[in-house]
Amino acid sequence: QETGMPLLTDPDSAFIRTERGVAFAMREGSTRQACLVTMEALQDMRTKYHADALETSEEEVFQARRPEIEAIARAKFDRGDLSDDGMVEVRAADIS
Repeated sequence: QETGMPLLTDPDSAFIRTERGVAFAMREGSTRQACLVTMEALQDMRTKYHADALETSEEEVFQARRPEIEAIARAKFDRGDLSDDGMVEVRAADIS
């Protein structure tokens, strides 16, 4: 599926930790797009980028790496790579 507008950071920039990971929204024009970065992806990022990994929570990793996570989500959205429930899901395999 081809989308007309780019996926952008939601100005509200809220996020919530869930069992599966950290859920956040992005915007395509005035439409909110639900996104999720999995716990496994966040844990991989924590190991890769944070020297004090054990003291860094998944939420802190999300906040520190949000631009990178959103860039991955944007690329997946642009390709039409959505999960069955319509979310953009950033998984460990998506982290380079």
